[in-house]
Amino acid sequence: MNIKRSLVSLSLLSVLSACGGGGSSATSSGGGATSPKFSTVVSVTNSCGNVTSRSADVVFHDKDGKTIRAIKSDDNGKIDAELPKGTQHISVIATSTNKNNKLSTFVNTYLDVSEGLVLNQISHKNNVSDQTCSCTYEARLDTSELKSALTNYDLHGADEGSVWLNSADDFINMCSSEQFAYLHLANSALDDYRAAKLDLSNETITLRDSDFSHEGVKVEQPYVANQSFVSVNGVKGTKRILRNYDGDNLHIFPSLTSENTITSQVNETIDTNNGSITSYALAFRNVDENGQYQLLKHLPGYDIGYEFINSFLSSFSAQNGDELSFNYSSAVPSADLVIHELAYYDNRHGNVNWEIHSEASATIPDLEFDTVFTGDQIDESSLTMWFHLYDLNYSQSYVDILNKLSEPNLEKTISSGLYDGAATIHIVVSQ
Repeated sequence: MNIKRSLVSLSLLSVLSACGGGGSSATSSGGGATSPKFSTVVSVTNSCGNVTSRSADVVFHDKDGKTIRAIKSDDNGKIDAELPKGTQHISVIATSTNKNNKLSTFVNTYLDVSEGLVLNQISHKNNVSDQTCSCTYEARLDTSELKSALTNYDLHGADEGSVWLNSADDFINMCSSEQFAYLHLANSALDDYRAAKLDLSNETITLRDSDFSHEGVKVEQPYVANQSFVSVNGVKGTKRILRNYDGDNLHIFPSLTSENTITSQVNETIDTNNGSITSYALAFRNVDENGQYQLLKHLPGYDIGYEFINSFLSSFSAQNGDELSFNYSSAVPSADLVIHELAYYDNRHGNVNWEIHSEASATIPDLEFDTVFTGDQIDESSLTMWFHLYDLNYSQSYVDILNKLSEPNLEKTISSGLYDGAATIHIVVSQ
């Protein structure tokens, strides 16, 4: 299935029609390692948060995208195979159905991995709603005593959001797949920010002031021009906990979290002849236990946006068949990874999400899948394209970065410094 032809047939090219220029072609190729292998395990998380291993198809492509061989994982989604001779790219295709039997198909393509690829996991999120979700842990929070003791406080983390404690219900139901829940109180007038850890295996939990014994540490609001959004996140194991979006009142709770991060987002709109595209630039820093962090650095969304537009226009006007070439290194010399993501509905494959991973300068060939995955029944009105560029705090190879990003333990990833000083850009194009 060809990404370039799909964009033409779905008329997304008209949205990208802006001023011309730019664009160049570069191809990355691997060396000659002995018996290079591809290994990973595939799983899908449904809309209720339940994770299951999924069997998957694997397609090995040559440099032109043609299929060399197709194999299957085992029933538990495990893949451990030597690369057939001539392999340059690898695609993994997995499917999932929800309780209502709605089909979703996930395709991950990794370009220029001829020397092999080891991923800790390929984890997909099936966002097609299961409508009703069962609770592994279900508890009722009795707020009456807490309301009597405190006034003018916000309670965060209960009822999937924040509650003004003065008007909160006496009982709040909590449904979770996790045994422990993390809540925090906030009162900006009193500069009082405290958190609690609750055990949801208890069916009824009476909230008391004394439960909130973990003191918050203030994190100064970063000064970023045109900032659209800022948040502080605590990290424990594989989870983000105690998220804080409170503008000038950002706090961390280091006695409950293992790592903490701050994220700043800047949105920019780029006008084209037939509409506009929006870029979302995110900058990340680790926050120490005293609430301190180093300077946040955003990528130039405007420059990358035009490079994104011009790379498509240049490729479509060039005589290069069905290839799509790009070079984002000119806009971000330190860029580590690019992902082109297509989302659409296909009558045969249901809701499709296709991610193509590459270096910042690469060529997407006309990728063939034989009968494993086809694109001849696409609903043309449903296509959305995302572009993601990553500039990470990591000096190793593109293949090593793919492995690093597949680490399931978020705490381990954050503590490694991978995102400390990192920046990403995300651009969406839809009809």
